[in-house]
Amino acid sequence: PTSNGEDEPYRLIEQRRTNPRIDAAVSFVENWPHQGIIWACYQHDITQLIDVLGEKKCARYDGFIDQDTAAANLQEFKDGGKQILVANPAKGAEGQNLVMAKSVLYYSNSFRLIHRQQSEDRCHRIGQHNPVDYTDLYCPETVDEDIIDNLREKKEIAEVILGDKFRRWI
Repeated sequence: PTSNGEDEPYRLIEQRRTNPRIDAAVSFVENWPHQGIIWACYQHDITQLIDVLGEKKCARYDGFIDQDTAAANLQEFKDGGKQILVANPAKGAEGQNLVMAKSVLYYSNSFRLIHRQQSEDRCHRIGQHNPVDYTDLYCPETVDEDIIDNLREKKEIAEVILGDKFRRWI
């Protein structure tokens, strides 16, 4: 029980009716005349994005769904039955060929550089004949900036250690 003697905790702030991040993502992907990917790190975000954009338009690919459903969703996106793949980079960043996507939106990032690099590479495979547009959605003066700064630093360290110069990024 909580301090008020009930099982439900107090809600200090009413849940917002709108989510500016979701609104920004929706206005961004509404301009996609082709297939694209939205990478989001959290299941709740993926659920919200699909709820707002619509299940007819989106294929879900994350750990929230079972393997068979994930495979079917991914295949439906690859076959062109869905315009948007809403995926978690930890689930879909490795071993997938997603060259049908021409735009990628990073709804959120994790601190794991490998997830970022691998997720970017999904659209750059044999068979990709188009440029791919990558966009990060972030809110200034929030943890988003810290994560992107951290990813940039890790990338710079990797470049020094490996002696490589990767493409301009983030």
